[in-house]
Amino acid sequence: MPPTFVKASVVLATIFCLASACSQGGTRNNLPAPLQHETSTSHAVQHYKDLEDLREFNITVGSTLWPVITDEAGRRTGRDSPTSIVLQEIPNSAYGEDSVSGDSVDPMNAGSTSTSRQIQVSQPANGRYKLTLHSAEGGRYMLAFYAYSLDGHPERPVFRSGEIAPATEIHFLIVFTGVPGSTSTLTSTQ
Repeated sequence: MPPTFVKASVVLATIFCLASACSQGGTRNNLPAPLQHETSTSHAVQHYKDLEDLREFNITVGSTLWPVITDEAGRRTGRDSPTSIVLQEIPNSAYGEDSVSGDSVDPMNAGSTSTSRQIQVSQPANGRYKLTLHSAEGGRYMLAFYAYSLDGHPERPVFRSGEIAPATEIHFLIVFTGVPGSTSTLTSTQ
């Protein structure tokens, strides 16, 4: 039997499904298969069916870059570099930042901070997305792209790195397929 891949978003959505069925007067006995059996409320069944679409992609960049993705409809998610406004126009998308201070990781680098920025799109439409990386400072950049197909299986991650000049941007094209067994692509459009 092939290994089963479970993502944190599936677990959280399942908890939401359980909570929503119980909050509407249901019990664990009304949950859809395989959690219990198929005699559930229509609300809980709909949440469960939404769990079957596990398509997703994630972009992570290092601290010198501000990522923004744009879908085919012109909607954007990321952090706009000139205005510092966080954009979350693409449905089911999120932008986040993680920072770690140097003294908590390496006492020799006390006072320094490392930040990574992430964009996540859950249940994205199959198609083309433009990725723009803005840099105010310039320097070396690192980019990671992770994609998951409809059944939740991870595709091979894509990593890119290079140099970017101060006050410039670089562009990539993402072609997301989400079809099990296929491969989404990330290519430079410079």
